[in-house]
Amino acid sequence: MEEEPLLDLEISPPEHTPKESALKAIQAICNNPGTVLIIGARETGKSTFAHTLLKEALSANPELPCTLIDADMAHCSLAPPSVIGAARVQLAKQEAAQSTALFQFGTRTQHFIGDCQPAGGYAPEIIAAIGRLHGVAQECGSRLTAIDMPALPDIKSFFRMVWNCIDMLRPAHVVAFSRGEDWVGLAAQLKRRQDIQVHLLAPASASPPRPIEFRSKRLSVRFGAALENSENHTFEMAKCTLTNTWLGSGSRLAPHLFKYLSGAVSDYYRVYYAELTGARLGIMVNRRSAEAEQALAIAIEQLAATSVTISVAQELKHRLVGLHTDRGKFVGLGRIESIDFARETITISTPVRAITAVTEIRFGGRCIAESGETTLRVPPGEL
Repeated sequence: MEEEPLLDLEISPPEHTPKESALKAIQAICNNPGTVLIIGARETGKSTFAHTLLKEALSANPELPCTLIDADMAHCSLAPPSVIGAARVQLAKQEAAQSTALFQFGTRTQHFIGDCQPAGGYAPEIIAAIGRLHGVAQECGSRLTAIDMPALPDIKSFFRMVWNCIDMLRPAHVVAFSRGEDWVGLAAQLKRRQDIQVHLLAPASASPPRPIEFRSKRLSVRFGAALENSENHTFEMAKCTLTNTWLGSGSRLAPHLFKYLSGAVSDYYRVYYAELTGARLGIMVNRRSAEAEQALAIAIEQLAATSVTISVAQELKHRLVGLHTDRGKFVGLGRIESIDFARETITISTPVRAITAVTEIRFGGRCIAESGETTLRVPPGEL
């Protein structure tokens, strides 16, 4: 995939002063720049460390090519929520030193994930996105690339993601903010790697993480801002690529087969739409019903399908989507307002104005109300 060069990011100094151990780690990294993986639980100081590192490195050498990859989908400073961003970094302009809005970034350095709580199934996509953005940074000559990693709620999944990123990126440094004994084993394993310099740091603040209600409200505000001034646009499904969904991946079920399928399960739910992709059957229905299993099994056998995915149409309402061009460029977020299965059209509310450039619609893993509040989360693979 062809990429635009990473655009400049102007960054102001962080609000908090890191502890002495963090400053020593920053000095060691500045003496031997390279790729820096910054890991830790929520609110341990990862972002503050990344910003301070880049500021100190550029203060010592303003010509040093530096890049920030922010993979915290909930609070990414370079992209809207549910998106990973990257940008080349430069020091804040002297005349704008008091400004609090000093970030600039290129949309081609953004990757839509579709969720902000990357549990389990989203980890492979996050790893791939980080690798892609890191590759662009390397192609652009970045000598210091700071990667602010997301925090997974499951510690085992998090460690697997960290090791996968280490094997893929070959970082020169790993900065780990340790909170709890679980990190001791990881640090010990990391220190066995002769090619990695490990910096194990205490959290920047001794205060406990903010309550989940606060984080949810903050995320709702960010989603609301990202979707502000949205307008409805209708897309023909045949003219767009739909990804992260079975919709549009196969052939619509022939009318006589659709009639047979609808009749076979009519006692349990209404079928709005169905399609076959090879031997996989996708069905869009009005509700879930565990009692339909036997009737559905007979219908699947008659249709020569070996697997089935059942989705509820109402759960598509306000589904988060990422809009992309034919070259994979992310151009903005949107919400599904409606799908007309008879006409095979999809109506999306989005602030994106260059709507004619959109040729790919990637489905996300949550439904977003107009206020930005999450009303439903759908695990990867559910649709």
